[in-house]
Amino acid sequence: MTKPVWLKIQYACMTFLTVNAFVFLLPMMPEMTQLTSQNIELGMINVTYQEYATKKMMVGLSNVLPLFIMVVLSAIGENIFSDSTQ
Repeated sequence: MTKPVWLKIQYACMTFLTVNAFVFLLPMMPEMTQLTSQNIELGMINVTYQEYATKKMMVGLSNVLPLFIMVVLSAIGENIFSDSTQ
């Protein structure tokens, strides 16, 4: 039995989110932590931290669309992609 289209789209979104987390976001955490502690010691936010935080924010924002798609498909996916001939 083949999977419905909406479920395949959800699987693709989950795959994207998982890869994004493990390839991009998790490896950034140690450096962000180090830069944050340096900011605390300096008593100000340095440029390196700002640039790195912006990069991390952009990677994190790329999760918004897949998450939104997953929420919508969870709620109404079966109704959107149902066969109208039945």
